[in-house]
Amino acid sequence: MTNGVEAIDIRNQTITTTPGFRQQTSVVKYDHLVLALGNVTDFRGLRGLPEHAIPFKNLSDALYIRNHVIHVLEEAAIEHEDERLRRQLLTFVVAGGGFSGVEVVAEINDFVHRVIRNYPQIDPAEVRVVLLHGQGRILPELDEKLALYAQKLLIKRGVEIQLNSRLEAATGDEAILKSGERILTQDADFHGALVAESADRHNRST
Repeated sequence: MTNGVEAIDIRNQTITTTPGFRQQTSVVKYDHLVLALGNVTDFRGLRGLPEHAIPFKNLSDALYIRNHVIHVLEEAAIEHEDERLRRQLLTFVVAGGGFSGVEVVAEINDFVHRVIRNYPQIDPAEVRVVLLHGQGRILPELDEKLALYAQKLLIKRGVEIQLNSRLEAATGDEAILKSGERILTQDADFHGALVAESADRHNRST
């Protein structure tokens, strides 16, 4: 059920939801009530990310990224005059090597290399998928052995992993790292390929 909640009756253990397809509220009984307040994407201190990065937090974000990647590949397939733009279009940067960041970069990498079979104008060697992470290994939530296994697997599949690298800012043309390195990637609003793991505490300065 995805309806909103209008009221909670603790004594009678019921929840009153907002109207859905029906023109009236519904009352749902519960045995246990869990209040999950969720979170918000936190780009504080990261210049340009609200304007130029795609957050990844829910299903709609995932669908947007999928459609966006297809659009980027279509644009790259017909771009033959501007080499710099073509490199930007075919560079995908994911910031944050936690669970969601690793999942996103793996899915983008697999999806792009599967889809470009339909675009003979694109050489697979032109595609660059980059994962930025602010620590010495990805997936700090996991046991080191498992994390290193995942790390080696991503590298084997062609993902470029930059460890101890923090994303500091983004422009319409580049992802800017704290080290000063700049990675060409287009603005997420029209040809974007910069994805930020939402509220990624591992990609922040300490």
